[in-house]
Amino acid sequence: MTTIARTTAGQIRLISYALSIFSYGIIANILFTLSLLVLPFSDKLAYECNSSVAGTLWRYMQWLFESRAQAEITFSGDTLPSKESALVISNHLAYSDYYLIHALALRKGMLRYCRYFAKDSLKWTLPIFGLSLKLVGMVMVKRNWTSDAANTRKAFAQLKRGRNKPVWLVTYLEGTRITPKKLAESQRFCKSADKPTFDNVLYPRMNGFVAAISELRDSQVEHVYDFTLAYAGAKGEPQKPASLATVFQSSQLSPPYKFHVHVRREAVPRQKLPRADADIMQICDTRPAANRYRAAVVGRESMAGEGRALREHERFVDRFTSHKRYAARIALLRSTCQTILIQHDTK
Repeated sequence: MTTIARTTAGQIRLISYALSIFSYGIIANILFTLSLLVLPFSDKLAYECNSSVAGTLWRYMQWLFESRAQAEITFSGDTLPSKESALVISNHLAYSDYYLIHALALRKGMLRYCRYFAKDSLKWTLPIFGLSLKLVGMVMVKRNWTSDAANTRKAFAQLKRGRNKPVWLVTYLEGTRITPKKLAESQRFCKSADKPTFDNVLYPRMNGFVAAISELRDSQVEHVYDFTLAYAGAKGEPQKPASLATVFQSSQLSPPYKFHVHVRREAVPRQKLPRADADIMQICDTRPAANRYRAAVVGRESMAGEGRALREHERFVDRFTSHKRYAARIALLRSTCQTILIQHDTK
């Protein structure tokens, strides 16, 4: 097939997939709106109906990514049980990150129950899908958490109403997609505030995590999943994440792209957490002893791709946990990281 023919075929795929998703978005909005008629009689039924509608779209998009575009995703780390509710925290590299998160959700029977922290402005700036985000139960937040606390609590209340509602509540700790400009700004902030600087992730914004832990204290959510997303080229070198346009146009993503998700699963010590947000923030800012060995590993300049991103992300995610909870797992984490290092270096 000539270059012109491949380009034309890719453009046709892009247009057809975009139109199909846009059309389903219109139908989904109608169905989400109709679910409001069910809500006064059964909150659980309305939730399940909306989850089914959203899950159908996400399953189709995942099929496009993994089957139609032949994206190969690898996984490492802890084994996740099926159909377990959790708060999911992740690094944020590109718009296509949700494909990697949804890949795990699909395999664990939780794809339809994924709910995200989303910018409140998307309700108006994202045609069709903006309204769907609100109706399906996403936690819509503004940049000023303090002034919008009441609305945030209402969003969490919908998820907590009835402890039998399964959910994966996903939040990107960095608060935004990483770019060279944002990374430089984050590093300048860390230096001025005497905080550790990072090369592959932004300094985490704690408000979302603190709010989630506080609001979900008495909910069905009893675990935190930490996902590290990494993209690499065919030889394991660092690779710019595939754009949505590339995903829709491509008939074979792997190679040249490699997609990897590293998973950590931890219980939420809800009974031991203090009630005040400031006290939770203090716990979040604690760096465990395990960081000492991770900092040394990250210092290896020869590391690239998913291995380096993995350890860098693990280093700042540890800010959200107490060192006592990880004391018994330092050896296991060291072994896991070293195994990934060896596998990466031998490629």
